[in-house]
Formats: sequence, C-alpha cells, structure tokens
Amino acid sequence: MRSIKTSEPIQTGGNGEFPPNRAQEAFTHLTRLARDLGPNRQLPTVAELRERLDVSTVTLNRVLEQMELQGIIVRRHGVGLFVSPTMQRSIALVYNPHFFDGPEVSPFYRIMLEQIRFYVAEHDFSFSLHFSTPDDPGRPFFDDFLRIIEERRIQGVVGVGLTGEAIDLLTHHQVPVAGLNDVRIDMESLTYEATEYLIERGCQRIALLAPFQVMDTVRDGYRRALTANDRFFDEGLIHDARRLGDPEERRGRLTYWDQGYVHAQRLFGKESQGTSPDGIVSPSELFSQGIVVGLRDLGIAIGETVHVATHANEGCPVLAPWGDRIARWEVSPTELARLLLQELIRRMEGGSPESERPVHRARCRLPGPLTP
Repeated sequence: MRSIKTSEPIQTGGNGEFPPNRAQEAFTHLTRLARDLGPNRQLPTVAELRERLDVSTVTLNRVLEQMELQGIIVRRHGVGLFVSPTMQRSIALVYNPHFFDGPEVSPFYRIMLEQIRFYVAEHDFSFSLHFSTPDDPGRPFFDDFLRIIEERRIQGVVGVGLTGEAIDLLTHHQVPVAGLNDVRIDMESLTYEATEYLIERGCQRIALLAPFQVMDTVRDGYRRALTANDRFFDEGLIHDARRLGDPEERRGRLTYWDQGYVHAQRLFGKESQGTSPDGIVSPSELFSQGIVVGLRDLGIAIGETVHVATHANEGCPVLAPWGDRIARWEVSPTELARLLLQELIRRMEGGSPESERPVHRARCRLPGPLTP
C-alpha cells in the first residue's frame, strides 16, 4: 500500500470508506465518540487520544484534520477539541410491522410516528425509520439495521412493539432504547374519572366493558369510583370476552371492535338478561367503536337510553361520528412522543432507567358539538 504523506487527506475507497489501517480505526473510533457525546461537547486532549488510540502524533493529526473537513469536530486554539455544533446525533424509530397491518389497525401509531418525527427535528437529531422482524426467531432486525447498530451509526432507539430479544440485542451493543412500556398511561385514573362522570349523570347501572387483554389494568379504577360514591360494586356488570361463552381459541382471534360489538348485542339485544346498563365505561376506543355501532344497529339512543364514557386518542377519527353524544378521555400521542423522547435522551446522556416511569394522564372531553 502506498504511504500517505502528512499533508494529504486520508484517502477513501470507492465506497467512501477508509482503507483498513490505523488511521481508519482511529477515525471510526473518534467519530463514534463524537456522536455519542453530541454537539459542542469537549473531546479528550490530543495526548489522551494518542495514548487511548495507540497511534502516532502524525497519524492522529491527519485523522483530526479529516474530521474537521467533514464537520465532525472543531479545534478551539488554547481550549481543546470539541464536537461540531452542527454534528447531529442519530435516533432510529423501530416499529413492529404488525402495528400497521392485520384486521384492526389504530391510527394512534401513525399519529405518534409523525409526532416523534416532529420532536426529533425540533431538537436537531437525525432520524430514520425501520421495522423489526418479530416473526423470525433469532433474527430480531433486518441485516441493514444490524449493520447500523454494529457500526454505532445511531445513538438511540425508540422501539414500538419490540420483542425482548430485540431489546437484549440493542442493550448488548450499548444502544440506549426506550419504548411505550417506559411511559405509563394512567388507565386506572381514566377509568375512575369516566365512572364518576356517569354517576354524576345519574346512571344507576354502570357497566365496565373492556377487551380481556386490558381488563386487569382498569377494573380497580372502576371499583374505587363506585365505592367512593357509595355505589354497590356488582361483578355482574363487568364484561370482557371471557364472558362471551366462546371457545378460548376464538376469543383470542376477536379484534377489539368485534369484542365491543358482540357485547353491545349481548347486553341490549334479544340475548340480554335482566335490566340493561344505563351507563358504559370502556378503556379502548376501538372497542368503544364496536359498542356504539352495535347500539346503533339495535336502535339504542346513545346519550339518552345509555351514556358512554370512553378512552380515545387525540386526533384519531375513530369515534368522531359520536363525539357529540359520548364523553372521551383523550390520550395525547404528542405528549406520549415527548415523554418517550425525553426518556430516551436521558438514557443517551448516561441516565439509567427510572424506577418510576413517566406518567401520562388523559384529558376529558365532554359530549358537545364537533369543532373543525
């Protein structure tokens, strides 16, 4: 290999990469270090870098010159080496593809994706979108994203629906990751407030209808609201798919919408037994959409015969046709994106996962005329 004179820039191959030598190794190491530190952060001294990288002064100076030319670092005479203020840290958003396919896809995840992109742009991070491979055991990511991880071209990952195997791989490569499980939506308070709202409306038989996948996280709020308002807690008014009388394998295939629709038919249709509820609490907007469509098909007047208080996602049109007749507790994708990115940035800057997750509380929107 031809020797490289001190005055020459470090040569690259046709793919823009350095040839495999000590200069390339030093350049790669220092570029990763600069990305990890972030804009305007100070690097170790030249003497410290020379010792750490085990390179000569001549080699290190050539590497630093090239990094200056590429806008990665700046030298401040008499002060030291600093990461360039225009150096962007890179964040990857990695989605489980099942959140965008299948028989039931909530607009929530698309809206949240857009909010994460806005937040990242406002904070001058570069951003890329990737999909995981949840159905391929032993291979949680596609090969191109694995290379990005191994080469440390990203400094943090926002994960939506990642498997434990995927998270373990990121942790192994020391890539900070934060996901929706790291931000807690206060569903117990949502259910409590929704139940209390129906009590204030004068409802006497308030049913909790929920997908069986989330029932265990919401029943305590419902129970507490009834007890706090001197109402009898009746287990017979709690319904999820486990009470539909269907085989286990069929219940597992029912979408949230299906579960809500069948419950409405069972509680208010020909199969209803005894007095039907005059109030319904639901912790899922897709489930609630099934409920209100089922009530409509039965000719039940929502807001008159039965009042509905439900979870909703801000900006999602799922329940918009009934917005003037139902009370909604809206979860904000914008706020969730902010909390999630703040947690990721905190971890990127060296913080360990908090024992108490950031909490998001839904905002109540009472029935009323729809606004454009």
